Amino acid sequence: MEIPENVIRFFPDASLSLSVIIDPESGSEDDDILGVAIASDIDVEESVDRLEQFDYDWWLEASTRSRNKLLIDLK
Repeated sequence: MEIPENVIRFFPDASLSLSVIIDPESGSEDDDILGVAIASDIDVEESVDRLEQFDYDWWLEASTRSRNKLLIDLK
């Protein structure tokens, strides 16, 4: 629930999509994770810089609550 408000700080025009990422080699639903994709009109280099800042400012600390079951990346 905290992700959209924090993503907006770095990607004001972003749209987010949520998906389930399945590891076909694992054979266990316990290894599936949620993926949040950030889609933005910002150019690629700037988007990568902003994602790194997002990670540093908020996600790296917040991600511990997801128990490595959530991935946030650029679309």
